Amino acid sequence: MTQREFISRLNLIVKKLKKGPATFDEINHYLKTESELQGYNFTTSKRTFQRDLEQIRDVYNTNIQYDFSNKWYNIKEGE
Repeated sequence: MTQREFISRLNLIVKKLKKGPATFDEINHYLKTESELQGYNFTTSKRTFQRDLEQIRDVYNTNIQYDFSNKWYNIKEGE
């Protein structure tokens, strides 16, 4: 994966979650759709997605949390 694809994937994850909470499957489906539109491979495994969340926290100073009761990811309030 190129650096451009990596950064674009992080941007897409943040963009998706700014619209509202989403499950991992919804996020991965969104990444798959964007892959087809942009000609890159943005899809990810669950473990890589977890690493992406750490990178988003460090680079964008945005905390994405998993809500166990609703089984979705969302951007923490005030971020």
